[in-house]
Amino acid sequence: MSRLNPRFHIAMREYRSGRFSNTELAKRHCVSLATVSFWVKKAGLLPRRRGRLRFEKPTSAQRQMIELSSYLSGEEIGRRFDVSRQRVHQVLKRWSHAPERVRAHLTSVLQAAEFPPPSFSAVCWQLGVNQTVAKRGFPDLAGDIMSRYRLFQTEGKRMGERFRTILVESAVNQLLIEGRTLSYNQLCKVLPPGISARDRLVRCEFKRLRKEAEDEMQAVMQEPAAPSAPCL
Repeated sequence: MSRLNPRFHIAMREYRSGRFSNTELAKRHCVSLATVSFWVKKAGLLPRRRGRLRFEKPTSAQRQMIELSSYLSGEEIGRRFDVSRQRVHQVLKRWSHAPERVRAHLTSVLQAAEFPPPSFSAVCWQLGVNQTVAKRGFPDLAGDIMSRYRLFQTEGKRMGERFRTILVESAVNQLLIEGRTLSYNQLCKVLPPGISARDRLVRCEFKRLRKEAEDEMQAVMQEPAAPSAPCL
């Protein structure tokens, strides 16, 4: 170790702090990227992994930057940590979706129990995190949010179908009371606004009710007439 560049210990101390990237370390100590990689390997440190979809823990310095960003500007944070403003922005952009923050946000959404429940895509859009990243990092929380929203959609669809069925039944009863023919033309006149006779559920329910009315009418017509009372 003593034969290495005298800036080796300073560079590795800065590397451990997480405040500087390999490129910045190379520029600060006037060495190449290969030299920085060699120093990292010689010091027994793990190289920094690359990849977009990953969850890693920020260093203590990066956590402090995130906390200070709520009331300090990027330039002030840079002066405090002796880094450039661009580096501060990179850290905030990278770790604004830290695992702790994503977990806390997903948990708060589940505990809030909003109605209607938000979709998983809306939750991720509100947080500003990729859906795949959140789903891979916290599959249980993501599954709970998606299942709750799916249940809400299923219940909403079922209630909508029941509501349309009641409206069609009411329209058919109105046509029978007024003595009008059970046709689609007459049905369109009595259906409330927003309910179309072209709807598949409406058409099927109307056909069923019309057939029931026709069968009941035929049964009444086929009943034998009651014998008249004998005249005295």
